[in-house]
Amino acid sequence: MIKKLLFSSTATQKRVAILEDGKVAEYIVEQPDECRILGNIYRGRVSRVVPSIQSAFIDIGLEKNAFLNVSDIEMALIPDLEKEQSEDDDDDYDYDEQLAAERADSVNNDETESETDKKKGGKYLPIEDLLEDGQEIIVQVCKEPIGDKSPKVMTKISLAGRFTVLVPDNENIGISKKSAGKKQRKRLRKVLREMLPDGMGCIVRTIGLEVDEELIYNELKQLVAEWDEVQRKSLEGEEPCLLYKEQNIITSSIKNFFSNEVDEVLVDNTEDYNEIVVYLNNVAPEMLSRVSLYKQSTPLFDAYGIEKDLDKSHRRKIWLKSGGYLYFDKTEALLAIDVNSGRNNSEDTLEDTVFAVNMEAAKEITRQLRLRDVGGIIVVDFIDMKKGENRHTLEQTMREYLKNDSTNTACTDLSRFGLMEMTRKRVRPGINEMMTDVCPSCNGLGRIFSTKTIASKLDRWLHRAAAEEGGQISRIKILTSKTLFDYIERNNLQAQLESNHKIKLFFEISSRLEQDEFEVYTKEDGEDITEKHL
Repeated sequence: MIKKLLFSSTATQKRVAILEDGKVAEYIVEQPDECRILGNIYRGRVSRVVPSIQSAFIDIGLEKNAFLNVSDIEMALIPDLEKEQSEDDDDDYDYDEQLAAERADSVNNDETESETDKKKGGKYLPIEDLLEDGQEIIVQVCKEPIGDKSPKVMTKISLAGRFTVLVPDNENIGISKKSAGKKQRKRLRKVLREMLPDGMGCIVRTIGLEVDEELIYNELKQLVAEWDEVQRKSLEGEEPCLLYKEQNIITSSIKNFFSNEVDEVLVDNTEDYNEIVVYLNNVAPEMLSRVSLYKQSTPLFDAYGIEKDLDKSHRRKIWLKSGGYLYFDKTEALLAIDVNSGRNNSEDTLEDTVFAVNMEAAKEITRQLRLRDVGGIIVVDFIDMKKGENRHTLEQTMREYLKNDSTNTACTDLSRFGLMEMTRKRVRPGINEMMTDVCPSCNGLGRIFSTKTIASKLDRWLHRAAAEEGGQISRIKILTSKTLFDYIERNNLQAQLESNHKIKLFFEISSRLEQDEFEVYTKEDGEDITEKHL
């Protein structure tokens, strides 16, 4: 697979695109008026403890208080002593993948091994025994505010580097399962234990297995110094404040995505290019040869056809090469994806045609999930297949494609109705939420009321006005869109409305009104009475 990283900056946006075999697989955007807080560390104050939901709200100095669940408090877990004793003789446990996912997003969800697996399935102390109103607390943002939801925080602090993630509050050491064998992991654990201060632990990322131990040592030394600075700042003053800010989109993308699998990095902004060069000179100078400053007149994203792919990522309907298509429908709770055979005119048998469309859909769905940065619950309605072997192949294929996703994902087998349920870790608003606003006409419904419906609504308005005003209103002015006015005129409704409600109507077209809007004013003094009888 040919993989490229493209960085493009303008006065209004900084954008990063990850290309796999010439197609956009992931896309990250940062805008000047945004305040990205994922990974930031704050000194907060407990605003309110809510035992009924075993959570607390933390004032971290932002507009919204942050949300802290008991499961995200470091010392809340009650160890399973029986299990702990039974596993005491073996120090090579699978690392708790949830812990890895909860750490700073730049951990990149590596699968790791560590001693902490013995804590799975434990019980938590009551949050009211751990926190009290007004208490100061150090927390880290693990999920950005999305829509009306508050940011989510945890007390399980971590500082992410390129090769490792420092975990100051937990002395366990996690090592990627992609390393070569149990002996290597044990040896590396011993080396890391000697590098780390007492009481501190770390996670070694997959890329960390490819570098010299000296680089890991230098990075851990730097991360420990950063943590010491966080602690020093936490003792200054009393108000909630920012103690540590995560790196910007340029450096964090290089840190998270630039590996030996990436063939080329192109940057169209000199300042960003210099930032990348400085960072790589410190951590991986051997990778500088793959970084280039793009100087062509054609915009970088246009040169690689990225803008067309990004435009498709906002569409509800995505066509497949086979003639099939996908429908993406977002609700508050989940994303539903419907697979359709469309205009596929293959001469194969029905089962073969359906299987081919489903297989193509699987690849495009997993790409769109990454491109759109969709999170939460996802339900895919594949076209029903009769052969068990085809169903099994589709399930395995989906799981293989999901391995390319740097965000933690999981999927079920197909149900007997052809449905596949998926989850994808959600830590920030999706691209669609970041780049679009709710339609003021339909308020997010995706459809607006027809002119017939609005004409009926106006009819009911007049009925109420006649009844409630007792004949006091005899002449009114009605502003409408041209679409609604044309419908009323075409169907001769004005005369019928006037006759039915005994009110003289004066219609005017307003260019600022949408198809499903109208406004009503008294004819004599121009008083707006629209809301009075809605």
